[in-house]
Amino acid sequence: MRNLSFSYGATSVLKNINMKPLPGKITAIIGPNASGKTTLLKCICGILKPIEGSVLFEGREISKIRKEELAKHIAYMPQENPAVAFLTVFETVLLGRLHSLSWRVSDEDLEMTLKTLESLGISELSSRFLSELSAGQRQLVYIAQAVVHQPRVLLLDEPTSNLDLQHQLEVLDLIKELTSEMRITTIIALHDLNLAAKYSDEVIVLNFGRVYAAGKPESVLSEDMLRAVYGVSAKVNAHDGVLQITILNSIRKRLAKKKCG
Repeated sequence: MRNLSFSYGATSVLKNINMKPLPGKITAIIGPNASGKTTLLKCICGILKPIEGSVLFEGREISKIRKEELAKHIAYMPQENPAVAFLTVFETVLLGRLHSLSWRVSDEDLEMTLKTLESLGISELSSRFLSELSAGQRQLVYIAQAVVHQPRVLLLDEPTSNLDLQHQLEVLDLIKELTSEMRITTIIALHDLNLAAKYSDEVIVLNFGRVYAAGKPESVLSEDMLRAVYGVSAKVNAHDGVLQITILNSIRKRLAKKKCG
């Protein structure tokens, strides 16, 4: 991403974003609500067109790459996915292997679909319809759809929402493993800062549409950043080489109490 800016009408959402995420690494995008995380992912995959700057894939501007070709290399899982009543879990994941409107399904497509369902522990759901699943189960199905065609770039918007703690860890373990083994460039928008600290190689903090900080988790996830960007008082400690963030209280609440006093 080079000098990327985006606006919805007169409302500026992203301002002069520069990023160069690396293959085989997970880049976490964090920031408060309405900081531009989802909009940035949509610009990266070509759903939205920047008003300034560019997004390049292997040296080519994505706006000049055919959508069919782009879909072979970039997978995007939005935060919300509709439950399509007439599709089964197997069919939904299999769609992730199809890069055009052709319905020619190979043995490799079928085998990879089965393997992906098994790796996420949802193979027993393969014959069920999406509309019959819980929100958490559907989330796992859409993650499977995103990774089944082994993309070069994987964009995930809050992939652990609707998942219980066990499935959050299992999903992110799998994503980290796939990212490393297949040298995928993975970019994840996350709200949970402890998950970002545990699983990301790089962290980018967005605040009011700008990059507030970027770098390794240990250099970015600081008490000062949490105070300035999130408006909270927190403690950041390292345990077994992993940062642990404990939120203490809201600075705004504390200031409000002082004013009342």
